Amino acid sequence: MIGQRAMVIAWAHAVLSVIALCAAALLYVRVLLVFAPLGDYPEQTVLSRVDGIEGPAVMIGEPLEVAATKCVVGDDEVVVTGQFVWVTTGPQRRVVFGMEGNGIRAPGCVDFHFFNDMPPAITPGMWRIEGFDMARAGTREQRKAWRTEDFRVVAP
Repeated sequence: MIGQRAMVIAWAHAVLSVIALCAAALLYVRVLLVFAPLGDYPEQTVLSRVDGIEGPAVMIGEPLEVAATKCVVGDDEVVVTGQFVWVTTGPQRRVVFGMEGNGIRAPGCVDFHFFNDMPPAITPGMWRIEGFDMARAGTREQRKAWRTEDFRVVAP
């Protein structure tokens, strides 16, 4: 009887040890091996200029020219989806939908040169473009926000 009881206790101890080991491994994978392939995203530079306007500016209806650097950390390609909106910078924040997209990014840093078509709802004033990229691998994901510097939209 004592031998049988000791065997049940030993068996229960072994099962609980395996469960604890699996939980520790899952915790290690979920917490310590954080999925963060998207590296630095410095503020994007607006290259568009309008004669007679100091600083970044674009005429209504013209595409906004932007330079951006985006980095992928690690050795693997990453599937990235994203979207952006045009946002006024004044006290009455207005948001106008921009665009969605996706792609595959290689490891390292890449300099991008964008020509962003202006949505018809954009009006004269101070604006910036804000967005995010979402990297996914299976059930793991990382969301990384980005933005352009502020720029002026002027009437023709």
